[in-house]
Amino acid sequence: MKNIFILFTIFMLSSTIVTAQSARLTKVGYIDVDKVFKTILEDEALEEAIQAIFKKEAETTGEKERSGAKEIQKEIKSRMARSILVIVRREGYTLIIERTETTILYADKYFDITTQVIALVRESILRG
Repeated sequence: MKNIFILFTIFMLSSTIVTAQSARLTKVGYIDVDKVFKTILEDEALEEAIQAIFKKEAETTGEKERSGAKEIQKEIKSRMARSILVIVRREGYTLIIERTETTILYADKYFDITTQVIALVRESILRG
C-alpha cells in the first residue's frame, strides 16, 4: 500500500511538472489581417514600391508585368506570410490566430503582433 501511495505521488508530481512546462512552452499571438492590408494599401509609397517590384520581375523574367488589385493583394499576402514566419521563429510562437469580428471576441493587446507584421511587410516591400 505504501508503494502505491509513493507511485501515485510521483505520478502526480511529474504530471504537474509536465503541465507547467507545457504552459510555459506555449506562446500565442494574433494578427488582424484586415488591418495589415488596409495599412499597406493606404500607403502610396508602398503601392509604388510594389509596382516597381512587378516591373523589375517582368524585366528579369521576360514575362508580362503583373498589375491590378488582385496581384497587389497576392503580393502583400505572400510577404505577410513570410513576415509571420520570421516573427514565429524569432520569438518562439506556437500558435498565431487571425483576429476577425467573429473569431476572437477579446484578447489582450499583449498577444497582438499586427504592428510587428506591418513593419516587416513594409520593410520587405521597400527592400524590393
